[in-house]
Amino acid sequence: MFFFKSPANLPVTLSVAPQLSDGTTLNPVFTKDLSANADTEWQRVLVDLPASLIDQPYVVLQFQTSASEAMTSDTYLLLDNINVFDPDQKDAGVEVTAPESVKKGQTADLGV
Repeated sequence: MFFFKSPANLPVTLSVAPQLSDGTTLNPVFTKDLSANADTEWQRVLVDLPASLIDQPYVVLQFQTSASEAMTSDTYLLLDNINVFDPDQKDAGVEVTAPESVKKGQTADLGV
């Protein structure tokens, strides 16, 4: 996950490509043509990384840009809050104890 911000219609393509520990760069896992981007606010991007990367000792994520025309000094592309995490990890359990029934207006004690 990462966030980016740029002026509208920036003539740039932004991509993210994994680089393996042996130096091999894989095909991009994310590509966006910012020349068609009208949003000038921070945008959140969630990228699914290939499951095959799990066996790598480490992976470098390359953020690549390519401009389709000359850039001026007032143009920019900001990247922020870059995170790599496993959102599917579900390793928590909860046990709740409660009375079998409670009458209206009665207070119940719950144990978690």
